[in-house]
Amino acid sequence: MPSQAYSQSRELSRGLLLDKLKQNGYTVYALEQSKKSHSIGTALLSKTEQAASALVLGNEVKGLSPAILKRADRIIEIPMAGRKESLNVAVAFGIAAYRLTKHH
Repeated sequence: MPSQAYSQSRELSRGLLLDKLKQNGYTVYALEQSKKSHSIGTALLSKTEQAASALVLGNEVKGLSPAILKRADRIIEIPMAGRKESLNVAVAFGIAAYRLTKHH
């Protein structure tokens, strides 16, 4: 299978997975910097949402595709200070998972 076809196949699989999660009552959160993203500071989840939510991250270079972002229920981002525009994906996941599940 050519790499482009494989890449498109993987993208379709991700999209189908997100569709399946949503059909089963999950709220899908995409972690990405975009014009449509909301600060993660405003995205606390209720206990119900925590029980059925999915957090989707892309890689450091390309991020998430427009097709995946379109399927997300909400796009969130980690506010950055200074000149840095991205974090390591593992670090970003840790921050996002902690922040989304933290209760006051």
